[in-house]
Amino acid sequence: MAKSYYKTIHGVRYDRALLEASEERIYGQRDGRISQKDAEEIVELSKDGGRITETELRTLKYISENYHFTQKAAAWFAGKLPDIEQDVDPDQFDQAQPLTQQLPELDQASSPLPEKDQSTVTTAQSEEFTPVEEPIVRIPHLIWGVLLFVAILVGVVLYQGAIKEIETLELKLSAVPSIQELEQQVSDLQSERSALQTIVSELNQKVAETNSDQAQFKKILPAEQERLASASSEITNLRSEVQALRGERSALQTIVSELNQKVAETNSDQAQFKKALHAEQERLASASSGITNLRSEVQALRGERSALQPIVNELNKKATHSHYDKITDTWTKYYK
Repeated sequence: MAKSYYKTIHGVRYDRALLEASEERIYGQRDGRISQKDAEEIVELSKDGGRITETELRTLKYISENYHFTQKAAAWFAGKLPDIEQDVDPDQFDQAQPLTQQLPELDQASSPLPEKDQSTVTTAQSEEFTPVEEPIVRIPHLIWGVLLFVAILVGVVLYQGAIKEIETLELKLSAVPSIQELEQQVSDLQSERSALQTIVSELNQKVAETNSDQAQFKKILPAEQERLASASSEITNLRSEVQALRGERSALQTIVSELNQKVAETNSDQAQFKKALHAEQERLASASSGITNLRSEVQALRGERSALQPIVNELNKKATHSHYDKITDTWTKYYK
């Protein structure tokens, strides 16, 4: 079946040749756009009959709204459309024209019959044997006229049915997406698929990184738990050691207080001893007030213990010497 001169899209009739020419120029370019030269050729193609019909103008507007133009071609086409609208003539395409042309032929074919009737009438008046032959000459012409008229009616009915069938087929074809729309949908789906593949690969990479981090965390967790257990045991040991050192400190403080009493009782006149003892007491007070944490307190107590032991020994020695000197002086005075 030959293609129709028109193409129906969403119930609107457009010029098929202009649409196909535009699609050919789009597919011929690499960027898929209509250039100014292509636009000029399309406009010239619409003037093939020396005029532009309403259907061709409608088709040009459809092309300008639905096809991609270069910036220069779009500006030229938009400036050209007002001039084209002024030159528009209404469509004069009449599909029933061949039938109207056939009707005069029928009239011309049937017109000789009356002439023959007139001739036969005149001959009937002149001759007596001619009226018998008139029905024989008239019947074939009537039969051919009736058959021709019936053939014309059948042709008209069949032609109208064919037109309706063509219109229904064109409507069905217009409902089907064009190749360009299908290619656009395929390209959109391919771009969406590539984007989804990128997202899936990123998610897989993140999952792999999360799994590796989780494995490293599982490896580090037992070591940290062991360190925590060792730290807690060390803290327990330090606390017990601090309590022991506090007990030693209280014992040492008691001993120091007792030694201070003994030193005060033995020799109150020795200035150097008092100065040294005062200095040691200040060191004890500053050391006891300067402990801020457990480790510093342990170190300070250990230092105090190591520092106080020689002093205590010295004081014991001095107390022993002073007591011995008193006994010696007493014995000396007594024997004198």
